[in-house]
Amino acid sequence: MCTQRPPNNWSEQCYERFCLTHERYLTQTVLPAIQSKHDEFILRELIKRWDNHVMMTRFMKQFFAYLDRFHVKRLNLPTLYEVGMQKFKTCVFDVTKHDNLGAAAIQMITTERHGERIDRTLLKSAIQIFIEMGMGSMDVYTKDFEDMFLKETRMFYSVVAAAWVVEDGTPDYMRKAEQRLEEEEARVENFLHSSTREKLMTVCESELLANTQERLLSKPDTGILALLSQEKHDDLKRMFRLFNRIKDGLVPVAAYVKQHMVSEGTLRVKSFEGKAKDISDFVPTMIAYHDECLKLVGECFEGNVVFHKAMKEAFENFMNLKVGSKTIPELMAMYCDSILKKGVKLSDAVVEENLEKVVLLFNYVTDKDVFAEFYRKMLSKRLLMGRSASDDAEKSIISKLKLRCGAAFTSKLEGMIGDMTSAVGMEQQFNEWLNVQPPIKRPVCDLHVQVLTSGWWPTWKTDELQLPPELLKCVNAFEEFYKSRNDHKKLNWIHNVGLVTISAAFPKKKDLVVSTYQACVLLMLNYQEQITAEDVHHALNISVDEAQKLLVNLSTKVNKMVTSKPPNEGILNVDNGVYTFNNLFQSRQNKIKMPLITLNPVEIKEIQRAVDEDRKHAIEAALVRIMKQRKTLAHNQLMIEVMDQLKQFKPDPKNIKKRIEDLIGREYLQRDPANNSVYQYLA
Repeated sequence: MCTQRPPNNWSEQCYERFCLTHERYLTQTVLPAIQSKHDEFILRELIKRWDNHVMMTRFMKQFFAYLDRFHVKRLNLPTLYEVGMQKFKTCVFDVTKHDNLGAAAIQMITTERHGERIDRTLLKSAIQIFIEMGMGSMDVYTKDFEDMFLKETRMFYSVVAAAWVVEDGTPDYMRKAEQRLEEEEARVENFLHSSTREKLMTVCESELLANTQERLLSKPDTGILALLSQEKHDDLKRMFRLFNRIKDGLVPVAAYVKQHMVSEGTLRVKSFEGKAKDISDFVPTMIAYHDECLKLVGECFEGNVVFHKAMKEAFENFMNLKVGSKTIPELMAMYCDSILKKGVKLSDAVVEENLEKVVLLFNYVTDKDVFAEFYRKMLSKRLLMGRSASDDAEKSIISKLKLRCGAAFTSKLEGMIGDMTSAVGMEQQFNEWLNVQPPIKRPVCDLHVQVLTSGWWPTWKTDELQLPPELLKCVNAFEEFYKSRNDHKKLNWIHNVGLVTISAAFPKKKDLVVSTYQACVLLMLNYQEQITAEDVHHALNISVDEAQKLLVNLSTKVNKMVTSKPPNEGILNVDNGVYTFNNLFQSRQNKIKMPLITLNPVEIKEIQRAVDEDRKHAIEAALVRIMKQRKTLAHNQLMIEVMDQLKQFKPDPKNIKKRIEDLIGREYLQRDPANNSVYQYLA
């Protein structure tokens, strides 16, 4: 029939009859059979008829193979298999897809969502037909099933979420939501196409998480603040996993975490107000809380950067409060001093660990220059009084500070350490010089001098202390030695940080470690049996009040080196008593360290004045640097750039304005004649 020449070639008629037969069979037999079924049964009938149709189409394709090989190719017609598939789509699938097939498939999924068992194999086969009806494209699956399925899913979970959020606490809600999300992912694996996964999870996460997030987080008894307070770490981990699935879902969670940390941190800071005796525990308490917060962020929130940022902002909030009359930078410097002093029973590893944690806290402090000034004062005392427990530990914390704040921040501290190192060589040279001097020039006692670079060290108030002959000879000898090597430099003696070891003839010989001032007072008793504050005032060239303090300090009950008449019991004697050497003093210790009195202490106000002075210079330097580069700049922009450059403290805008006016007065800057809010740099 198909191999004859025209007009006896029947290929075209056979091809048309093939198409017509498929169409007649599908319309008259298959379609009514499918339409007579409902719900799950319509899917079963569809699958049965589809399988039969595929088998019949393949058989007929083989039977009419000649048409495929010649007639179809010659006229560029659809293949017989394509005709069979297309006829099934137009005659059966397109007629039943919306109201019958798609609805039945979605109803089965909804049934499963309500907890009932369904035939997943049946559902998978039915959905596969939607995919195959696309003839290589996913358009049919997407338009005729997926869109309707996602719409139904959104409606379903909208109702479910609204009920759960009212009935359940946040932990229970999250457990249910997590289970539902896992079930939806399993559905994709079991019977949906993989391309549906992202769309389906987006819809579920939107309804279950995004739309209910704020209500879940803010629940008074079970919300995130309650979970944080009760340390419900498993629930917090689940919360992180869930809200990490939605866009920007972690931002509100981190905001509540920050609020909790600020509240708890502020509470800890306020607990030390009015408790001077416990103030030494402040920094360890904050270190412990910092460790606690780091553990929380690491374990519950997987170290996510959003939560590290929230933690940083929280600590910056309460780590810049005042603790009573003290500032936190001062307390941190005091803590460092306490663990770096001699006598602290801590291993090197523990000291190193504590220093690392202090520096981590230091990052949150705004007034870093205040810490630096207090630390420098305390470091100077440790170095000069020989109280530093370890040179390595001192260098370690300086290197940590340098790493975080730059070389300029630690230059003075490094200079102080350098002076102490060079002092060893200086002392050796002095001893060699003494050995070649005539005996009359040699001091009667050993002398150890620390030559300090004035730019590195804190500024001490100098005085005109009149030394006794024994000490004066030592000072004169060193000045002669130093001048012979450094003729262009001048020595200023700082007596109030000096130490003297005196051998005292009590019933049993004792060595007394005292300050230079205390030593001067005791040496006066070598020449006169009794002294008064007035005598000390004239002999040492210090004030009467300072002399009285020295005498009272030497006559305390604990270390009563001198006795007073009338007895002062360690209290300043307004009547100016008479003091004599206590020949009967006894102690079990052979070496006694007397409590030291700093006659000219650097008060906190003076430290703050020094900080303010340094800040003034820093602001001016920043202003000049910026204007030298920019030449012309508006006032607001200049303020912003100055505040960006100054990382060691937060400058007050009023102070910046004062410094601008001062630079204008000194002709570094001038205002633009046409606009007073614009500044010009004067070269």
